[in-house]
Amino acid sequence: MDMQAEAERRKRAMILDSQGERESAVNKAEGLKSAAILKAEGEAATILAKAQATAKGIKLLAHSIAEPNGKEAVSLRVAEQYVTAFGEIAQKGNTILLPANASDPSAMVAQALGIFQSLSNTRSAEAHAEVENPRISTTPSEPAPPVEFHLKN
Repeated sequence: MDMQAEAERRKRAMILDSQGERESAVNKAEGLKSAAILKAEGEAATILAKAQATAKGIKLLAHSIAEPNGKEAVSLRVAEQYVTAFGEIAQKGNTILLPANASDPSAMVAQALGIFQSLSNTRSAEAHAEVENPRISTTPSEPAPPVEFHLKN
């Protein structure tokens, strides 16, 4: 009789242990699932916030360009970025692309402004052409191709 009671206690202990292990595994799985869901929701919120900030910035920029002297400010900024980009390329690698007249910085700035003006005029002409005759299209003039130099160390 004592042996039967001992066997019954062991059986109940084993059942309780297995139930505890099962509940532990379920809790861990649910925790991992919740963590994955929260992480995905956080990433989605980050993407949405970045997209909204970008859209807001683009609207602000478009509004600023439409103001008096806005196009001149854009032209100046484009020229600054054009010259800065060439400076950074020259410092980072041993291959550099330069316009044909790289020895004249004012010509480089003029070329950058010309590209911006060409794009600006093309977009205006395309918008105007679509209003008058949707079949007419214009293409921007192409800038002079860059010259490639390979520098040796």
